[in-house]
Amino acid sequence: LRGNPATEFFLTFALLAAVLGTVSKFAGGTHLRLWRNDSLAAAGSLSDGTFSKYSKMKTRVFGVINSYY
Repeated sequence: LRGNPATEFFLTFALLAAVLGTVSKFAGGTHLRLWRNDSLAAAGSLSDGTFSKYSKMKTRVFGVINSYY
C-alpha cells in the first residue's frame, strides 16, 4: 500500500469490523429463522445489538484516523 501510513491500520480494523458485523447478522438471521415465537424478540435484539456495536467500532476507527490529519 502506498501513500498515507495510516491506510493499512485503517483497512485492518475496518475490514475486521465489517466481517464481524456481517457474521453477527448471519448468526442473528439464522437464530431468527430457527427459533420459536417466544424467543424471536431476543434473537432480533441480539443481532441488531451486535451489529451496531461493530458499526460504532468502525466509526471510532474513522475518527481516530481523521483526528491525525
